[in-house]
This record gives sequence, structure tokens and C-alpha cells, in this order.
Amino acid sequence: MTKTCKTCGKNVEILCDGKTFFALKNWRKSSRSIQEIAPNLSPEYREMFISGICPECWKKIFGDENEDA
Repeated sequence: MTKTCKTCGKNVEILCDGKTFFALKNWRKSSRSIQEIAPNLSPEYREMFISGICPECWKKIFGDENEDA
């Protein structure tokens, strides 16, 4: 599955199985959380579905949680 970042326009390929693919295509219509639908996707890729922001742009905007403040 490919998602386009709303910030930089980069296409990001997200690998998942068929069941997850179809669940993600319709997750906004569902009452389930994205964590329930796609528990095997990393938080960075789940965020692409929530906000449309790719992992690289997310780090540029909000910083890296692993960096010392």
C-alpha cells in the first residue's frame, strides 16, 4: 500500500498482509482503533493513516522522542 505524505508529497510504501490492507482502507468507517486494525505496523506507519504525515516529516516537525530534551 502506498500513502502520500501531506507535508512533503513523498510516497511511502507500507507493507502489510491482505487482511490488514482491506481493514486499513476502511478503518475510518469502523469503530475500531488503528492499533486494533494494524497492530503489526509500527507507530510511525500507523501515524501516516491518522495524520497523513510521513515518519521523516514527523521527526522534523515534532522531534525524535529518543532525543534528549
